[in-house]
Amino acid sequence: MKLKKLKRAALKNVNLLENDYDRLNKSLSYDLNIGITNFSEEENRYFNCQRKERKYASFTIELNAIVEQLLKDIYQKYYEEEFDGNGHVIETLEKKLGNFIEFGKSVNNKNLVALRNYIVHQKYSLELAKKNAEKFDLDRNMSNEELFSLLFKNTYSYIEKIKKIKE
Repeated sequence: MKLKKLKRAALKNVNLLENDYDRLNKSLSYDLNIGITNFSEEENRYFNCQRKERKYASFTIELNAIVEQLLKDIYQKYYEEEFDGNGHVIETLEKKLGNFIEFGKSVNNKNLVALRNYIVHQKYSLELAKKNAEKFDLDRNMSNEELFSLLFKNTYSYIEKIKKIKE
């Protein structure tokens, strides 16, 4: 598959995820008592808040996975084999693909990777990750909407700036 098609597919996946994020923000502000009758309003609010936190964490992980998968697909295109690695996947793939692909230097995707790693390895909560925002070069006072706006913008930009090196 051509690089252009791989990038378009990744951008479409980011767009779908962004739409899911928007729908989540609208749907989880519904009446808290729908479908749950044996909990108090306070308990329902607590469970609703927890669910939203898990969804935000999931969106962060999925956004990172879209970038990883794009780079794995590009790797397979150039090396004609699947990437077999773990650990710092994006960083490793960027180095391995450096002879073929140019990555936009102005786009910092490291805060997405750091957030994902914190969520997966520490606590499955975006809110707790934000409390440690200085580790990710982020403002700890950012709202979830501001954070996701930044993450989506950076991810779109990162993907769009991937270019084949002229031979």
